[in-house]
Amino acid sequence: MATETPVIGTSIALEGIHAEIGKDYLVADNAEEMGAKTVELLQDPELQRNLALAGKIFVEEHYSWEQISQDLLDVYEETAK
Repeated sequence: MATETPVIGTSIALEGIHAEIGKDYLVADNAEEMGAKTVELLQDPELQRNLALAGKIFVEEHYSWEQISQDLLDVYEETAK
């Protein structure tokens, strides 16, 4: 996602990522679904671009060093009250 690569993963693999299914990544929970999603993605350049860009934006907004630092600072400030 961070490298603007479209992502297809299982529900379990993507469990802790609070991104939007179908917008930021695709989900496939078995081999048949993985094959179908892969073919769908390979045949749809617009879907590739949309997933790649949305995934990168999601990562930048939620997992950048700036965001992680701010989240940690918020925890410290809340704890200090």
